[in-house]
Amino acid sequence: MEKRGGTILGHDPDLYHLPVDNYFFSVTDSAGCTTQLKTYTIKNVGDSLILSVDKQASHCSLNNGSITVNATAGLTDMLFYAIDTNQFLANGGLFTGLPPGSYQVWVKDSLGCKKVYDGNPVQVFQLPGPSVQSIIQDEINGQSDGSILISTLLPADSLWYTVNGTTQLNNGLFGGLSAGSYTCKVTDAWGCDTTFVLTLANIPLHAPQAIAGDGSACLGNVAVLPYSQSFQQGTFLPGAIVVRPNFGYLPELSQCLAGPVRQPGGGIISHPWRG
Repeated sequence: MEKRGGTILGHDPDLYHLPVDNYFFSVTDSAGCTTQLKTYTIKNVGDSLILSVDKQASHCSLNNGSITVNATAGLTDMLFYAIDTNQFLANGGLFTGLPPGSYQVWVKDSLGCKKVYDGNPVQVFQLPGPSVQSIIQDEINGQSDGSILISTLLPADSLWYTVNGTTQLNNGLFGGLSAGSYTCKVTDAWGCDTTFVLTLANIPLHAPQAIAGDGSACLGNVAVLPYSQSFQQGTFLPGAIVVRPNFGYLPELSQCLAGPVRQPGGGIISHPWRG
């Protein structure tokens, strides 16, 4: 038989004169393997009763967890509460400012009769800072049109979003950004925060030079050719831009192309590229 805290009380299945506490009955075989079979709680015959125990988690590293013990007095009007057996307090059963950890709940009346909570140990957990996810849109061609969108995985009433020193309440969208590194932070109402760094790139647009048709040259005229559009005298090829014969263009492409620029009825007039 083992007492709470790991103290071995004896190896006889019949034990007597045990005080109020939680006890664990274990069996060890000849190979040294130990199995815990059952937990016992020895209660006092007094009339005090622990009705329930409520707990609140500690937020990040603030050590602000709490335990509330709800109990009724029996033979006396005064109750003392403890979350360890070394210190009983007349605090109405409220323990605050607790770090995450494991606690033993007790109640004692003015006659010295003790009650131990059946649900011991009581665990106070630690909650981390906000869990976040982010979506970035890179800057295009130096136009300061990049953006950062930050959202949290769990809802909260109040969240402060900060990007490079600019803070917004309950709004994680930041626009008009240039390429570069941005320090981002999300802070909840408890003061817990999650900080990370995002990097936006600058995506340049390229205008490929080409000669179309029978030797006619591109003389600086610019034509924006939609990727899905075909011309009257040409046939649209998937993954290619079609150029009319005998008519010169300097295409300015604004999206990714899977294939080369082709001249209908002719050969490849530019190499594959991405813009």
